[in-house]
Amino acid sequence: MFTVNYFDSFAALVLYAATMYDQYPNDIMPPPDPRIEKDGWKLRAYISCNYYYTFMNTKTNKKELIFSDDRVNHGYIAERIENPGEYFVALRGTKTFEEALKDLNVGYIQPWPDTPEQSVFEGFYSVYKSLNLVVPDNTTGIDYSQLELADAITQLIGVASCCTISGHSLGAAVVTYLMRDIYNKAPYYRSCLFASPNVGNDEFVEYVSEHFKDYNVLNYINDLIPELPPNSEQLPNVITLYPRDDVIIDDSITCKHTILTYLALINKYKFFDVLDGDYPIDQATWNECLRVSLQEEMTK
Repeated sequence: MFTVNYFDSFAALVLYAATMYDQYPNDIMPPPDPRIEKDGWKLRAYISCNYYYTFMNTKTNKKELIFSDDRVNHGYIAERIENPGEYFVALRGTKTFEEALKDLNVGYIQPWPDTPEQSVFEGFYSVYKSLNLVVPDNTTGIDYSQLELADAITQLIGVASCCTISGHSLGAAVVTYLMRDIYNKAPYYRSCLFASPNVGNDEFVEYVSEHFKDYNVLNYINDLIPELPPNSEQLPNVITLYPRDDVIIDDSITCKHTILTYLALINKYKFFDVLDGDYPIDQATWNECLRVSLQEEMTK
């Protein structure tokens, strides 16, 4: 059985993926953030990528791929300690220069031959396609890193498992493409997206929303990123987060978009719990972006 929808807990688990990258940017299997286990989860696998780039081969007049040798960590899979068989997949937002370039590549492609009317952004999709699963102490004999991500996840945790797939920003866009590929493999999976940009055309988002029914998108109303790229769409089941008197957010695009801001808007008590320790990167974001009061929110 699923744990109930705790959006604050989901946001925190995604935050830990970002913090792990910040602390160990050159390690595709960084030490697990200790807050993962504190929150009742055990890290089981990592999700990493080696970016690829497309170029037009003038001799064949076809697009070809060049894979980078550099790999970075994008997130992880964790299993709930007190409820074995319940899993969480966390994917972080943009961190590297290469990812920022991918974010700007908004040319449409049609990657699914069975639904050629569905168009998505080449930059986001190329990040998704480069993701692979890395399992520490793997004794199964399966090389998960050679499988498509949807196949790797379902083979690792099983198609009948309860699993929440979650991501922030770029990670949210990537999760949307994963939802498209995994819905017919794992009927008990659900999804929770934070600060999702637009991900494709009408045909794509309608198809995903129809076939992967158990999902939520949480967007802050003053966050610009969920309005981009223009002339495109995101999944329609959106929960809008509104300003709070007890959460004062700096007037910058970055501060309005960070996952820590989303956590404060969802549950300020979980926000303070997450920051109760030696987490200098998260605390720096707090100091630069947020003033959160422990007093009750004023009634308007």
